[in-house]
Order: sequence, then structure tokens, then C-alpha cells
Amino acid sequence: MIEAQRRHIRLLHRSPIAARAFEVARAVTNSWWDQPWPVEERAWPARLKATRPDDADPDWWKVAARDLVTYPETVALARLLAGHHLQQRTVAASGGHLPYRLGELPALLAELAHELQRPWLAHHLAADTHGPLFW
Repeated sequence: MIEAQRRHIRLLHRSPIAARAFEVARAVTNSWWDQPWPVEERAWPARLKATRPDDADPDWWKVAARDLVTYPETVALARLLAGHHLQQRTVAASGGHLPYRLGELPALLAELAHELQRPWLAHHLAADTHGPLFW
């Protein structure tokens, strides 16, 4: 969490679009949070369990802790979205048009999977045709 905050602060200082990228990244991670988690997802359940107070209701804590648990991934995603290089590559790969599904942008999905340290993520997102990351 501390390292994620350091990265977030550096991003805010260095990029004029960092705040907007963080908003988009937060919408993306929130949408992932609200979906059933793939069986491959290990970090979020572990963080959720590790941060839950002993007397907290697990269902309530899942709602209350969302931003805390997803913060490192939100910052990592914001860094990617704010990066001019990724933006250029994505526009070039899409031929300047909106793809039908995210799977048409394999380099974007591969970079997301790498940065978020979730090798399974590219396959999981490939069929997406809507949602904040798609738009």
C-alpha cells in the first residue's frame, strides 16, 4: 500500500492526465471488484482477509474495504493509462477505430496482465465488449 501511494504521488506530479487516469482506473477496478472473482485471483481475497477486523462482518467488510484492497492495482492501471506510449500503441493497434472486443488489442491486454501481475488477466478480459476499460 505504501509503495502504491508513492507511485501514485509520483504519477500525479509527472503527468497532467494522472488524476483522470486514476478515475478511469478506479472505475475499472471497481467493476472487476463487483464481478465474481476468477479462481486465479489470489491477491484481493488475501488482502481482504488480512485487513478485516476480527469483529467485522465479512460481507460488510468486502464493501467497505474495496478501495483499500484494490488500490495497488488501481495505481498500476492508472500509470498505464496515463502513459503516452501505451495510448499511441493502442490507437495504432486499433487502426483508429473502437474495437469490437478487448481481445482485438492483445498488446494492451498483455501489458495489463504483466503490470498487474496477473498472467491470466489477458485471457479473462479478451471477450469484454463493454465496461470502463473497454470504453
